[in-house]
Amino acid sequence: MARFRSLTIFFPMWNEELCIRMAIAAAQEICHELCASQEIGDYELIVINDASTDKTGAIAEELASIDPKIRVIHHPKNRKLGGSIKSGLARRPASWSSTPTRTRRSIWPSFIKLAA
Repeated sequence: MARFRSLTIFFPMWNEELCIRMAIAAAQEICHELCASQEIGDYELIVINDASTDKTGAIAEELASIDPKIRVIHHPKNRKLGGSIKSGLARRPASWSSTPTRTRRSIWPSFIKLAA
């Protein structure tokens, strides 16, 4: 049995077309590892597209069409970081959630340790 029922990680993004794929891939990789080690039972990744003017929203939708664990929220008007965080928190079904400030692999296990 997993230590935590589920984990939601949300990504506030504005004009992040150059790094969205890397950020989501890093989260998927560590979430698969956490599931395999039974730290978490399931996970969800939420991308909050904060009225990007580049291809961030389209890339997020493409990733979501490939992986059902990815959801996308589109803000029609830029709500800044605080508004994006509020949107992510309002839509998290998980027992534990976080928003990363960087995608380095070393930070992900700390989310789980903090929740323990």
